[in-house]
Amino acid sequence: MMLLILLIAFLIAANPATYRATRGVLGSWVASQEGTARMGGLLLHAVVFIALVMILKRVKRAVSPYHVEYMHAADDMDTIDGMSTKTQDTPYSL
Repeated sequence: MMLLILLIAFLIAANPATYRATRGVLGSWVASQEGTARMGGLLLHAVVFIALVMILKRVKRAVSPYHVEYMHAADDMDTIDGMSTKTQDTPYSL
């Protein structure tokens, strides 16, 4: 699944149409008219790629049924990673 996220983010960030659209908004320092990246555009799209990957990972984590948030509160010392560390109080019987 992570590979698919990386593929989608790369296809969005490295697409010549994306460079042309960015050129239309930010100017000619990003890319040529054909969509060929210039150095500034390459750096900009590298940052965009990293941001896309981070956003897509958060979206994947938010919708995943397997993601579990663990408690790490300083005031709750009786649990470690969601598991109780208390021993049971049981009467001794033989």
